[in-house]
Formats: sequence, C-alpha cells, structure tokens
Amino acid sequence: MEKAIGRLQVESFSKQNGPYYKMFYGVDSVEERAKHFSSIVAKLGEMDEELEKSGKKFFGGSSPGMTDLMVWPWIERLPVHNILFPGEGMEFPSELTSLHAWIKNMWEEPAVKAYGLDAETHAKFYMQSSSDNCNYDMLLN
Repeated sequence: MEKAIGRLQVESFSKQNGPYYKMFYGVDSVEERAKHFSSIVAKLGEMDEELEKSGKKFFGGSSPGMTDLMVWPWIERLPVHNILFPGEGMEFPSELTSLHAWIKNMWEEPAVKAYGLDAETHAKFYMQSSSDNCNYDMLLN
C-alpha cells in the first residue's frame, strides 16, 4: 500500500514540472512567469501539507523513500527562479515550514550531499542551455 501511495504522490507532485519548464523555455513576460510560479507554489503547498499531516521527516517515513528521491531534483532546482528572474518575487515561500525542514533533511542525506548541485550551478546551466555554446560537460571541467 505504501508503494502505491508513494507512486500517487510522485504523480501529483510532479505536476509542477510543466510550469517549471515553461518559465525557462516558453514564457517571456513577467506576468506569465508569475502565473506559472504560483502553480508551482500551490503544488509545494500540497507537499508541505502532506509532510505536516504525516508528521514524518520524509515522505517515505524516517528515511528517504521513492517519493523523496523522485521529487528531489525539482525541489533542488527551485531557487534558480530567484537567480534568473531577480526582483520578480520567486522566493521559496517561508510559510512552508514542513517542506523547508524536508529540504534541510534531504541535503543531509549522503547521496544528496555527494551529488546535489547548488542553485548557482543550476542557474549557470540554464543560462547556457538555450545557446549554441552550451557546455554540457561543465561539471567535468
């Protein structure tokens, strides 16, 4: 039953992916970005509620499970919005306290510590990604 719940959570939480990518690769106006960001924030609110309701450290319980690891890459990249679109109010909402605690806990996990990237690195990649000179090997140099 837990696997089924986790799979449903991943499906639900990943609905932020469409608005996330539209902000980078298909939206030119501040208003459109704000609309997409508010969709992302609504989904983050659902994640926060789920964590608060369960009272657990992770979606998977006391240690990260499939849900945690499947949604982490999108959460790790969220601070990029505020770097690439400064002054547009795309900060991670401070009132999502359970989600903030989850993020802190995820950064303490060995796999995330070893392979997670900071927001500046993600921003650097996104700034290059639509050019003809994108360095896809930037982490290797």
